[in-house]
Parts: sequence; C-alpha cells; structure tokens
Amino acid sequence: MLSKFSRNSERDADLNGARMVAGVGYNPIEVARFFEKLESQMGEAAKPQGLESWLSSHPNPGKRVEYVSEDIQFYPPKGYDTNTGQFERIKKLVGSLPAPKMKPAAALKPVQAQPRQDLPQEFADLQLRDFAVAYPGSWKPGQAQQGGGIYIVPEGGAKQSQNGGAELIFGGLVDYSPSPGDTRDLKSETTALLQALQKGDQNLKIERSASATVGGKQALLTRLKTRSSYPQDPNQVVQLYTVVRPAGLWTFALAAPVSLLDKAEPIFRQMVQTVKFAD
Repeated sequence: MLSKFSRNSERDADLNGARMVAGVGYNPIEVARFFEKLESQMGEAAKPQGLESWLSSHPNPGKRVEYVSEDIQFYPPKGYDTNTGQFERIKKLVGSLPAPKMKPAAALKPVQAQPRQDLPQEFADLQLRDFAVAYPGSWKPGQAQQGGGIYIVPEGGAKQSQNGGAELIFGGLVDYSPSPGDTRDLKSETTALLQALQKGDQNLKIERSASATVGGKQALLTRLKTRSSYPQDPNQVVQLYTVVRPAGLWTFALAAPVSLLDKAEPIFRQMVQTVKFAD
C-alpha cells in the first residue's frame, strides 16, 4: 500500500522474466535456482518475519522459488541442455574477447613465489604481479600511499611530502604511467611522460635518451637532472627506465645526489639487471 511497486508487482516481474527466459530457449527453472542461491547466501535475512515481512517491498527468496517453480509447470514441455538458445555462440564470443587490461595497482601487488637464486650477493627479492626486481638487503620497499608507486630506498632515501606522497632522495621508484592512447609506442609514451614531469618540476632538465634492454624488453634510458630537498647536496641525477607494459608505461626511476652518484651507479646497474617481467 505504501510503496510505488507492491510485492505482487515484483511477483509478476519474476514470472514474466521466467517466461521470457523460456521463450528464448533457456531453461526457466534456472530462475528459481537463482533465488535458491540468493536465499542460501542471505541466510536469515532472506526470511523476514512479522512487521519486517509486511513492510518488505520484495517477496522473500523462498516464496520466489515457490511461485516460479509452480508457474513453470504450465509451460509447453521442452528439453533443455547446453546447446539450447545461443549458448555456444555466446560462449565463443566471450572466449574471443581480449583479456582485461591489468591496472597499475594490480600490477604492483606482491605475489608469493620462490626467491630467485641468481641474484647479487646480499640482495633481497621483490616479486610483484607484473615483474620482479632485487635490491640491497639493507634497503626497504614500500608505498607512500595505497595504489601508488613502490619506493625501494635505504634509510633516509625518501622524504614525506606535504601532499601525502613522498620525495625520492636516493634509491628507486617503480610505477606505471597511464598510456596516452592506443598506439603503445615506447618513444611517444616516454616523451609524453617527460613533458608531464617537466610541467610539474621547473628544475627538471632532460640530458639524453638511449635505447636499452630491461628484463628482455625494449626500453629507453633517459638521464635527468633536477634538484631535491636533500640539504647536503640538492643537485640530483635520475636514471629513468621506461618499458611499455599492459598496465601502462612501466617506469623505474633511480635517483641519487651528484655527490653520491659514484657509489650509487653500480648498485643501480645491479638492480636493473635483476628485473624480470611476468611474460
């Protein structure tokens, strides 16, 4: 009485749905079975009593199973199997669809796997869904914010920023940059990323780019210079590796103050050599 649609309206909708299912060649009993599954998952919530039942806008799933099953008895007899309707055509259509594109947050999720044996001495292994990379055992990986890039830094290698993120002082930052289009061209995607970085950092200077190989994949290595908030030496060098991946443009930024670059470069080379992609 108080709702726009009554339980009788919902009942009519269920029965019409079962009749339409039967009309296009599918077994209408599956409508009743759907309500049985709903009832089993809802538990006691599927069985309202008293005033709650009277105020409910929908019949409880048990009643829906009952009246759909009764109504089916009056349908024309027909045999059903997996060849009815358009099952095979739809199955092939769904099977031909490309796999869903992996999101950066999913690509950066840790996975359980056996540590690799061919790593540099005293290196730890970080294995993620899309790739693995090793790093010095005294360094630590972590995310400044959920879903963001992964920092791999020694003590003091990253500094908390005012916007809730982190500033890379010394160490590595691995992340994904959204692809600007469907071309998936390494050079154009890297160029678009560098342009975006320059807009956000007026001190950023691009020195040179060169072809490289990372984890058996075609890559670009771009050398950058900028300034950080590290008081002892604010002049910073960044080695930026980029690789086109399903989740976007994979980026691995390895940064160090100029005064620590000689110490950092052998470590950075070892880290890059340990990168292994999932495919």
